[in-house]
Amino acid sequence: MKRYFIAMILTCALALTACTGEPAEESVAPAEESVAPAEAEDCIEMTVTCDSVTADGRLFTICSNTDDGENLSPAIAWDAVEGANSYAVLMFDITANWMHWVVTDLPADTLSLEEGAYEKPDYVGPYPPGSTEDHVYVIEVFALANPFDAEITNDRSVNYANAVDALGMGSGNIIGRGIVETLYKNGDHNE
Repeated sequence: MKRYFIAMILTCALALTACTGEPAEESVAPAEESVAPAEAEDCIEMTVTCDSVTADGRLFTICSNTDDGENLSPAIAWDAVEGANSYAVLMFDITANWMHWVVTDLPADTLSLEEGAYEKPDYVGPYPPGSTEDHVYVIEVFALANPFDAEITNDRSVNYANAVDALGMGSGNIIGRGIVETLYKNGDHNE
């Protein structure tokens, strides 16, 4: 148990240094609150849009992995970042702490993905349990100085972001970052 807490603290400390390369401050947020590296002055803030959401921010049913859905990845687009040699995308359910989509090593000239560009096993759409609770899904795009093509399994997104940032060469690989949040709950029916 002690090792688990030490690992959580170290993970958070790494997350806080992801874009700056600076040591983490003394106060560290719990890993459950971190979706990616801490907000950093050196990262370019990217605008990410998702055309697979309703006007009130709910993910289209077609993107879900439910009986009503087709498990199609959402349509997303983002700003180009000068100096980016590739982009990476993730979609993470912060309510259930579950990774649904990981795309690595997208070419620098790729600035959008069409709805349905990815299906199983690369994309596994939302499938929240039968409760009426909304789940919050974060779609995050990273602009990378160096390509990242290592395999990432379902893990905390903060660990994914640290892996993408460090590439085993020290921090600083993430040069831009953008986020869009969506909602989905079991029983949503929309288009």
